[in-house]
Formats: sequence, structure tokens, C-alpha cells
Amino acid sequence: MFAMKPDVLQSKNSTAKEEVYFCMLLLAPDKSHYEYVVNRFYRDNDTSVKSVFYSHRIPFSDQVNFNEVMDNRANWLKQLQDKKVEEYIAESIH
Repeated sequence: MFAMKPDVLQSKNSTAKEEVYFCMLLLAPDKSHYEYVVNRFYRDNDTSVKSVFYSHRIPFSDQVNFNEVMDNRANWLKQLQDKKVEEYIAESIH
């Protein structure tokens, strides 16, 4: 379940032809925890759209502390921007 409206971000220094990020805060159906999810969608030199994501689990609480998310958000976005799905697909095929 969405705990808040997702952010949609675009990268100004992307090497991909097209690239967009969705940043979401999800609440587990059993309300045991939140997941802060950053999902990168991009298209390079072919017509397929690729996706890679990062998820950070946050224990449920009435007073959730989001300092860790706010402190690391830019770094997580940078790490995702540096990842290419093709690297992992090529490894799994062999």
C-alpha cells in the first residue's frame, strides 16, 4: 500500500537516452514495516525499457524516523544510476 504519493524524478546528467526514477514509501499489508523504494527505469541503445530498484525496510512505528532515508537518498539514486541491468542479465545467462 502506498503510504504517501510517489515522487517522479528525472536525471539531469544521465547517460541513458531516457531515464526516470520513482521514489515510493510503501506500507506492508500487515503494517509490520515500511519499504522505501527507488525504482529506476531507463532506455539505452535498444527499444526495451529496463528497470533496477533499491528497497530499504523501515520498522513500523507511529513516529517513524526517516532520517536514514533522507541522509542516504541521494547516494541510493547515484548507485542506481551507475547500475546497468545488462551486467546482471549477462551473468545469469552464462
